[in-house]
Amino acid sequence: MNDELPIIPIVWDVDLTITQEYQQIPLFRKYFKRLKAKIERKGLPFLTEDDYWAYVNRSDANTGFGYLQQLIWDARIGEPFDGLTNDELFELGREVKLAPGFRECLVQIKKDFAGKCEVHHFFVSVGITKMIEGIVEENRMKSYVKKIAASEFLEHNGRIAGIKEAVLPFTKNEMIISLMKGGKHLLNTPMATSDYKYDYRNMIVIGDGFTDTSKFAYAKKQGGTPIVVYTENDKSAFNKV
Repeated sequence: MNDELPIIPIVWDVDLTITQEYQQIPLFRKYFKRLKAKIERKGLPFLTEDDYWAYVNRSDANTGFGYLQQLIWDARIGEPFDGLTNDELFELGREVKLAPGFRECLVQIKKDFAGKCEVHHFFVSVGITKMIEGIVEENRMKSYVKKIAASEFLEHNGRIAGIKEAVLPFTKNEMIISLMKGGKHLLNTPMATSDYKYDYRNMIVIGDGFTDTSKFAYAKKQGGTPIVVYTENDKSAFNKV
């Protein structure tokens, strides 16, 4: 622990919290025609990029895991994302629309609390690490973000071909525990909370809804502060919250 200044860990969700759209939308937009042809051949509608989620969710696969597997299937030879790589996901992440004012928020927090506390920002998401890294790079936020915890792909023969890491709606808490302890390597190590790198009572978790409910409950139970955000004047976003 820092003996001079308290450390405040802020755990941010990504999609529709710090962004205006799901991070995968630029991917679906780039390959829209190929996706439309494939999905409509299966008798399903495909009018907007968001319709990909209905296509994925037609199966009984775990919500967070199923779309990762579908992306891999759709990256095979002859499929809509044929040859999709981690590098391409990074570049597409650069195209994700950031929520208005978010970067300015990080800058202002650092300015307002200088000399009072250290603020460490973490992004924990059911999205894709490479895409989030692209968001961070494009918006010049690298110096503000302590760590990204999200899903990752393995590559084989020049395309994504396996799941290296899967962060699911109800495994976000594992990521939070590892962050609070000081690293993923400590996740299963017995430790007194006084030995954690961060104090749960200083923790703030921020998200927009469904995939954050267990994270909010866990943070509150441990003495942290959950904050739910939504787009101003957007009734559907408010109802989701």
